[in-house]
Amino acid sequence: MKYALSDTIHMVALDKIPIPVAGVALGTASLGNLLNAYSETAHWLCFGIALLFILLLLGRLIVDPESIRRDLCDPVIAGVSGTFPMALMVMSTYISGSYYELALAIWGSAIIMHILLMIHYTRRFIIGMDMKKIFASTFIVYVGIAVAGVTSPFLDMRTIGSVTVYFGALVLIPLFVLITYRYIKCPGYPRPTFPLLCIYTAPVSLCIAGYMQSFDHMMLEVLIPAYILACVLYVFGLVITVRTIAMEFYPSYAALTFPLVISAIASKNMSSCLEGNMSEIVSVISSAETMICTMVVAYVVIRYLAYIVGAIRNDS
Repeated sequence: MKYALSDTIHMVALDKIPIPVAGVALGTASLGNLLNAYSETAHWLCFGIALLFILLLLGRLIVDPESIRRDLCDPVIAGVSGTFPMALMVMSTYISGSYYELALAIWGSAIIMHILLMIHYTRRFIIGMDMKKIFASTFIVYVGIAVAGVTSPFLDMRTIGSVTVYFGALVLIPLFVLITYRYIKCPGYPRPTFPLLCIYTAPVSLCIAGYMQSFDHMMLEVLIPAYILACVLYVFGLVITVRTIAMEFYPSYAALTFPLVISAIASKNMSSCLEGNMSEIVSVISSAETMICTMVVAYVVIRYLAYIVGAIRNDS
């Protein structure tokens, strides 16, 4: 059966593109920057995949903005939606060398978008808090803006980037306590949200990577303990990843991508500022994490594409 192009776009965007696909775009675009040192082809392939997912999500927003507004009333989806502006920040770095003004406009707009999300999320889910509506995706809303710190050198905006890293680091500890308390106090949660636990892996590594990109002076007395904690959380994230892969597919699979990638980025940055045996050990860790996150991101991308294509075929 043949469809007009507009009907096809409507069907795909409206019915089949979940907001968490932005998380896959974020993880894939970040992986592309990580792999750039090894392969420019891999770098741009990741950008192309991320762009495809972002365009599909934008298509849904254009065709049916009301469905997006409804989704933002759900605490999980509202939290995960923060990966959209985060993905735009990362993707702007790909064009910053050739189209600086456009890249800066995208980057700045994404920061504003993320701040607006914080305001929405705080008003709707934090004020008068219901602990059962707090999930690990809350990290994305508040610490996620530190992606601006990781990407700021590409836009020559380290001052703004450093502010976002400071903010992310300040809210990290109280958020970690709050979210952990929620899972202990209210251990029940919907099965599709299980992969979100992998997000625990991201915040510390994100702050480390953002700090090292936005600041010139490296405070190793702070970075080393933070990195040790990041490694512990990484092991936790790997356990969640393995258990998630054994489950049926959910859109929340997206939560497996960026946390593993930003951990590898943090390790790569740490290895460059350490010396001697410590640098070599962290370099080995970075290489292992890079291989793991590449495989996981590729797996999630394939599962997402199969999910979208399969859903379209079932409706045709």
